[in-house]
Amino acid sequence: MLVVVACAIVGLGWSVAKVKQVHDENRQRAAAARAAAEKRQAQEQARRAYQHDHQELESMAARWDTQEKIAAATSRIALSGPVRELAGLAEETKALPMAMPCMEKARDLLAMTMSTRVDAFLAFMRQDSTGDAESMADALAEGYAKAMQRCEPPPAGA
Repeated sequence: MLVVVACAIVGLGWSVAKVKQVHDENRQRAAAARAAAEKRQAQEQARRAYQHDHQELESMAARWDTQEKIAAATSRIALSGPVRELAGLAEETKALPMAMPCMEKARDLLAMTMSTRVDAFLAFMRQDSTGDAESMADALAEGYAKAMQRCEPPPAGA
């Protein structure tokens, strides 16, 4: 009888240990699943932030291009209104909030390009040389384009 009781105790101890082991494994799997879900969620948020920032900058650049065409087609004497609009767009661009650090750099380069082009229009209105401002604006525009290319979208969650 003592042997039977001893076997029952050993069996019960093994059973409790097995249940604890299974419980621990389940807890580890749940923690891993939670971590993976949080990672996917963070990647999705970063992807949405990238898309938002990218769309904001592209929209602002398109608005600028339209207004700049209007200014370029306006006589020197009537340029104050279109140039005021361009200056407002440059300030609006500078104030755009960006979630992605690489998009902040692109935004800053776009705003500097716009401000420099406004300076060129102002020089033209004063009948001064616009060459330096135009050259600088072209270089800044190139920097903006490169910054946009270098700012890669985050990978989609798998």
